Amino acid sequence: MGLVERDEARFRDVYESHSKALGVGLSRLAMEGMHALVSELEVCSRCPLRFLKPSSGHLCRDEGLVLGIIAGIHNGDEVSVWRCASNLACPKMADLLVGAIGQYAMPLKAGGKTLMPFPNEILIALERDGDVCPESQTLH
Repeated sequence: MGLVERDEARFRDVYESHSKALGVGLSRLAMEGMHALVSELEVCSRCPLRFLKPSSGHLCRDEGLVLGIIAGIHNGDEVSVWRCASNLACPKMADLLVGAIGQYAMPLKAGGKTLMPFPNEILIALERDGDVCPESQTLH
């Protein structure tokens, strides 16, 4: 939300939480990766990209797919990475999206903050559910 809405306070909160978890060097790399991730999603996502406000306590389908890519990168699960990427972006742009998300995922992994693998059932549910975010906002 900080990057999407250009909200300095939210961005600062995200940076501070990453700094506490990863240290200054890795958090800087992660934030650069986050910026690349959001920028690439603005260009290559299947419109409109949906997300929920942090206070909702839930994840939107598109947010789940981004997490699926991060988890796949963290765990060397290329099948999950490409399944999630192809549900977020057209096939021609999926590799750019994966590269951008990798710029965020790798500093997390280097700092010992990895996601668990996504079970196949979750990926199937994310692929099947079209608009599971009735309260969502769109990126563009």
